[in-house]
Amino acid sequence: MSTLTLVLTAVGSVLLLLFLVMKARMHAFVALMVVSMGAGLFSGMPLDKIAATMEKGMGGTLGFLAIVVALGAMFGKILHETGAVDQIAVRMLKSFGHNRAHYAIGLAGLICALPLFFEVAIVLLISVAFSMARHTGTNLVKLVIPLFAGWRRRRRFCCLAPRRCYWLPRCMLISAG
Repeated sequence: MSTLTLVLTAVGSVLLLLFLVMKARMHAFVALMVVSMGAGLFSGMPLDKIAATMEKGMGGTLGFLAIVVALGAMFGKILHETGAVDQIAVRMLKSFGHNRAHYAIGLAGLICALPLFFEVAIVLLISVAFSMARHTGTNLVKLVIPLFAGWRRRRRFCCLAPRRCYWLPRCMLISAG
């Protein structure tokens, strides 16, 4: 493939990404994934190598976690758009009462932090904190601090975070071998 074709593919990919995000109002992560696949196809990359190259291109430090967090952000946006976040906040406020909203959000942080990565839990529950603050008229900081405290208390109840549960068997295999 010629250098000119590769440069035109890169420039066209950037322009397409800008169009999809700014004019077509597509979610930025989805637009980036679509444009990345298209750039891989137009540059002559084999189909079976595109996904691996995309993950590798996101960086070794982010790895699979970037995709998980981005999908969590999209799921959080869907919950917000459909009104599910408001329903969750209203149910929690009915159960605990407006005066104890900080207990409700702290408990939600504790429960949701058990199976989730910290970053995904933030993305999913921060909109619940915003909704609860709007419904109660409480300062957002008074709800976010118990939310973070609930996430941190998870370590007392569960010694291994999902990330450590993922890497621990692999580290044991490396050290044993």
